[in-house]
Amino acid sequence: MVRTVIAFLSFAIFVIPTRADVLVASRDTQSVLAYNETSGACLRSFTSGGDLEQPESMVFGPDGNLYTCDRMTDSILVFNGKTGAFMRTFVQGGTGGLTGPRNLSFSPDGVLFVSSNATDAVLV
Repeated sequence: MVRTVIAFLSFAIFVIPTRADVLVASRDTQSVLAYNETSGACLRSFTSGGDLEQPESMVFGPDGNLYTCDRMTDSILVFNGKTGAFMRTFVQGGTGGLTGPRNLSFSPDGVLFVSSNATDAVLV
């Protein structure tokens, strides 16, 4: 099975490669929710802690942690890839030219690329 990130207007979906969970970035609940890949049942709120207000997109980094962009705070937050616990703010809002982060992607050598929607730029 191919596992990938699919971005939508109001949420993003990511399938956890090592488990049968689907992660959904939910603006309405200000969290990332975990669903069972087979039944579609909501299992739990995957993320906890941090100041996640409007998750837009997410990707697992080479370190195994979940990187989530927050359009409301213009920041990138990092959550533990296994537990969902908040770890740190990777990019603080108002820094690095990030305005309206929309999508995230890691290059094969571990460099994070972020699209900055309001500035029509891709930041490294």
